[in-house]
Amino acid sequence: MSEHKLPYKQVAKVTVDKFEEGRVLRAMLPGDSSREEAVFTVAGILSNKDLPPAFRIQPNCVQYAQAYAEIIGYDSNLFHQALVRIAEVGYLMLTAVEEGQMEGWRPEEQHPLFEQKLSSSTRYFTVQKGIPEGNRIKFCRFVDPHGVLAKLEKPGVVHCLNNDVAYLELKDKNIGTQVSQQGSCFIQNR
Repeated sequence: MSEHKLPYKQVAKVTVDKFEEGRVLRAMLPGDSSREEAVFTVAGILSNKDLPPAFRIQPNCVQYAQAYAEIIGYDSNLFHQALVRIAEVGYLMLTAVEEGQMEGWRPEEQHPLFEQKLSSSTRYFTVQKGIPEGNRIKFCRFVDPHGVLAKLEKPGVVHCLNNDVAYLELKDKNIGTQVSQQGSCFIQNR
């Protein structure tokens, strides 16, 4: 599945599709030959984080272990526009389910200087009995280079596709630029 960045004019084309028997909602865009998942780009400053690689996780906290990032935009118009677009798609998702099944999305309030922030996280593991073997995946080498997370897997606590996250890197062209994807995943807002 390829990815589309979501400029303002494409918000009107977004539809919400249900997956996994209605438990997962995805913002989708029409593609060249099929529908594709929408991807948001938010310009801001990383103000707080807990990102891979993981070096140490307490065994009694495995089910809560997560990657986390927080972005602030100060007074940036681009940041505020991105939050508006995300809220619009969030509203589409809210109307796709029965009332009371999902909480509406809004950016978190922050210190008065920073106004709003965007927080996003994803857990490293899915905690559920009877996860099919086909849903389990290995940690990519950028997330778990030392095998710390892999050692914590056990029956009912596994790393699945829904836990996978992409970390992107951009290097300046003048210094030997390349854009590379490290791993394959997304960070979900929880």
